[in-house]
Amino acid sequence: TRAITLGQYGFVSGLYDISATLNALGDINSANNQYAVKTAIDTFWESFEGNVFPPDGWSVNFGIRDDVNFDTPVDGEYYYVSSSDNNYFGIVTDTIYTPLLDIKSGDRFRFYIKTAPPTPQNLSLVWKNGTTGEVTFIQTIANNPGMNTWALRDYDISSAAGTNYIGIVATSNSYGESKYDLFTSDAKLHLDDRDLKILDGDMYFMAKQNVSEKFECKIRNNGKLPVLGSNYTLKLMEAPNTEIASVSGVDLGSWEESTITINHTFTEISQKRLFFKIEYSADQNLANNTFRETSVSVVPNTVEISEMGSPDIQNNNMPFTAGGNTNTLGEDDMSQMLFYNNEFMSPGYVYGLAYKYDNVRASDNVTHYPLKVWISQIPEANLDNGWLPEEQLTLVFDGVIDILPGYNRDLFIPFNQPVLINGIENVVIKCYQYDPEWPPSIFRIYSTNGVSGPTRSIAVTDVFNLDPNDTSIGFNSFSDISYTRLV
Repeated sequence: TRAITLGQYGFVSGLYDISATLNALGDINSANNQYAVKTAIDTFWESFEGNVFPPDGWSVNFGIRDDVNFDTPVDGEYYYVSSSDNNYFGIVTDTIYTPLLDIKSGDRFRFYIKTAPPTPQNLSLVWKNGTTGEVTFIQTIANNPGMNTWALRDYDISSAAGTNYIGIVATSNSYGESKYDLFTSDAKLHLDDRDLKILDGDMYFMAKQNVSEKFECKIRNNGKLPVLGSNYTLKLMEAPNTEIASVSGVDLGSWEESTITINHTFTEISQKRLFFKIEYSADQNLANNTFRETSVSVVPNTVEISEMGSPDIQNNNMPFTAGGNTNTLGEDDMSQMLFYNNEFMSPGYVYGLAYKYDNVRASDNVTHYPLKVWISQIPEANLDNGWLPEEQLTLVFDGVIDILPGYNRDLFIPFNQPVLINGIENVVIKCYQYDPEWPPSIFRIYSTNGVSGPTRSIAVTDVFNLDPNDTSIGFNSFSDISYTRLV
């Protein structure tokens, strides 16, 4: 992917339909050569049509963006769906907050809402103090009396005057759902004079020992004024607060973005928790000067990655699920998968394994899942005999994994010690996920597309107080496997 800057243009306040067209000689597929977007300039207007969700500056807790395949929006192709619940596992609430607004007395806040009597929510309009974070109730938002009808809500937000956020809080006594679209207001988006923001600081899960690795960080000047690169520093940090490396910044105009690279060589095999940090003394908003921590495993520079299977489909059940089941009152999962010795690039030591997943939950929260992983090597070419006994398994991971928001994510599970794969026998990997954090993520791990063949996977999901050492537990059998990479 490469970003191309076409230039700058001075817009006046209002809404604009902006499009870009690519003219590529010999392109055999011109259908994807145009992109169009509606952009608000100095005007508060949002209908969730951008290529990023949540939109810049917005925050959500437990909601998703749906499109025209599920319902008809008020504007464009997308709308927001807020979900809440109160069940055996716990309480789920959702709050959607606007970006920081400059609100004055007499300003109005408008949006379209769709609710239904079978799934009502308790809805409140609130404002959050832009400095202290204190939340104050404005008024109750009424549910719709009918089914499948969008209704306009228009509220006075004078009580929130100042530089603050406007939010909608949703709770319910059982499962509840509301849909929202086309938010507008007389209030203006707040911009500081000086404000640098880290947009993306995700890192690859692996770094090789004694090899110079590139760590890329995408930043933006959110302020009204230009910033000289000599006035700030980008740092690569190790948690909790140790600087590893740093580089000087680059010059940025207002709302200009740039990707900055920090090179660093790790000399010891270890597990790291890394993050980026902007050091800018004039910054008026320090809250966006860091990015969440990422687990990075430093491995020998001779390691190879063996891929088993392919990322054909999303699987709800293997190697474990995202949450619990109110019918079984269980939330524990267990699976075993068989990998053939000829699927490995070569015998040798394995330092961990990686899955790939999508997480449709749009909040920026990291969800934590306790997990145990075992490994075994067996001559059998199938799992028809069921669960392996405890004495045949070696525990290689006993900890907590992080499920991040977003799509095409890597979940790397580092082994507590390297495991020697002999290259003769087949390999079995057993996963036991239990007592997940509530509310959960909504993730799906990629797997092969099921075809007929020997039993390569067995699994049991959403069990109440599952005993991972009980080999008498029944299971479901599958011929497909999770897309797995062994490092």
